[in-house]
Amino acid sequence: MKTLIWKVAAVALATLIGGEALAQDRSTRSSRSAGARAQERQTPPAEQRQRGAQTGRDRPAADSAALQAQQRTRGQAEAPAVAQGAGVACQIADALYLGSSGTAPAQQSVYEVACTGGLGYVLVSRPPQPTQVVDCLSAKTVADREEAAGTGRPIRCTLPANANPAAGLQPVVQRLGRACTITNGRALGAFTGGVRYEVACQQGGALVIDAPGPGSTTPATALTCLQAASSSVACEYETRDQMIAAIRPRLTGPAAACQVSGIRFAGRPTQRQANEVVEVACGAAGGFLIESDPQARVVNTWTCGSAEARGIDCELTNTTVAQTQDIGDYAASARAIGLNCAVTGYRRVGADRDTGREVVELVCPQQPGGVVAFFPIPGRPNQTGETIDCLRAEARNIGCRLTPLATSFPSLTQQLAAAGQTCPVSAVRRVGRLEQEDFIEVACDPSRRGFFVALPVNRPTGIGRVLRCVEARELGGCTLPGNAAGDRPRT
Repeated sequence: MKTLIWKVAAVALATLIGGEALAQDRSTRSSRSAGARAQERQTPPAEQRQRGAQTGRDRPAADSAALQAQQRTRGQAEAPAVAQGAGVACQIADALYLGSSGTAPAQQSVYEVACTGGLGYVLVSRPPQPTQVVDCLSAKTVADREEAAGTGRPIRCTLPANANPAAGLQPVVQRLGRACTITNGRALGAFTGGVRYEVACQQGGALVIDAPGPGSTTPATALTCLQAASSSVACEYETRDQMIAAIRPRLTGPAAACQVSGIRFAGRPTQRQANEVVEVACGAAGGFLIESDPQARVVNTWTCGSAEARGIDCELTNTTVAQTQDIGDYAASARAIGLNCAVTGYRRVGADRDTGREVVELVCPQQPGGVVAFFPIPGRPNQTGETIDCLRAEARNIGCRLTPLATSFPSLTQQLAAAGQTCPVSAVRRVGRLEQEDFIEVACDPSRRGFFVALPVNRPTGIGRVLRCVEARELGGCTLPGNAAGDRPRT
C-alpha cells in the first residue's frame, strides 16, 4: 500500500496551512502600532484585563470569522476548476481556500472541497504539475495515526460537510447492494486506480471497500472482513469472534453441532461465482465447507473430507480427522438412501455430470463386490439417491478403485450361467450406453469366446441381454483377447 503518498501530502499541507495561518495572523497583529503596544505595556495590569475583556477577546474572533469567510469565497470561486482539472468527480457543496506557498512558477495552492453524496478532498494545485488529491478519510487516517504517535502536525478536513468523512463512502456501499449504514471508517492504503478503506456498519460487522480514485475506471468492490482476510487484509472494526458469530446461523444440518475453532473464506464455486464458500473448523470433530448465496442463504454444506471433490481445499481441518468424520457421515448418507453399508473406506469420484449429485465409491462388509453411491445435494430439488455395483460403475466409466473389479467376476459368472451361458469370466471392458442399457464386453477363460452383456440402467445390480460377439457388431464388436474374430475357435 502506498501510504507514503498520504504522508507527503500531510507534510505539504501542514507547511502550507501552518504558514498561511501564521501569515494571516501576523497581518492582523501588525495593524496595531508599536506605540499602541508600548502604551499597553505601561497600562496597569487591572486596566489591561478590563480592556482585554472589552476588545481583545472580540477582535480575534471577528478577525477569524472574516478570514474564514474570505477563504470560503475564494475557495468556492477557484476550487471547481482545480477539481475538474484533477478529474475529481465532485458536485461541490462547499469549498475552502487553505493557502498558498512559493512563487511562480513553483507556487502551489491548497483547497478543501465538500462533495454532495461523496468523499471530500484536499486539492494541492501546483501548475504545471498534476494536482495532488487526498480524500478527507485518508487525511483523517494519517492524522489519527500521527496524533497518536505524537509526530507531525495532523491535518484534517474542517468543512462541516466533511466532519464525518467515512459517510462519503455510503453511496458506494449502496451502489454495491450492501446492507451497511456506515458509522466509522479508515483508509487502508492506495492501490493502482484507487484507495482501500474499512468501514464499520451500524447493522454489525464491517466491509473492506476498494473505491476508484479520481479519473480511474477501476470498478468499486466490497468484501466482508472474512473475505478480505484471505488477502492478508486485517479489519479493526470486526473481530474474529464477531465473524464466527455472523456465520453461526449458517451452521445447519450436519454442521449444527460444530464447536467452531477456526473460520476462513475458502473461495467461490466454479459454477456459481456469486456464491461464497466458508471453511468452518470444528476442532477434533472435523470441519465443513458452507456455500452461501449473496443473501447469506445456505446453498450447500460439505464435510472437509469432500473438499477435494469440490475443487476447494480445507486448510484448517486435519486430513485424518476429516476422513474419520466423513466415514460416519457417508454411513449416515448411505442409510438415508436405503443402502446397508457400515462404511470403512471411501473414494470421492466427483459430481455427476448430468445431475450434480456427489459420486462416492464406498467400502463396507455388507457390499463385498463394492458399491458406488450417488448422494443427492441438500437443498437441490428433484434429486434422489442411487447406488450401482462396480460392474455398472465400470460401464459408466466411473470404475471402482478400492474394490478390484475382479471381485465381481464370480457373481457375473453365476449370472451368465443363470442366463444359459457358460463363461468363467476373466476380463471386462467398458463399451458404452445404448438407450437404457450400459454394455460391457466379457472375456471367458480359457477357451471360450465371450459376450456383450447389457446392464439395465434402471437396476442397481443384475444383467440383462447377453449377445454373442457376432451379434454385437453394431455395437463395435468384440475386442478383448480371445473374443476378436480369428483369435481362437469358440468351443
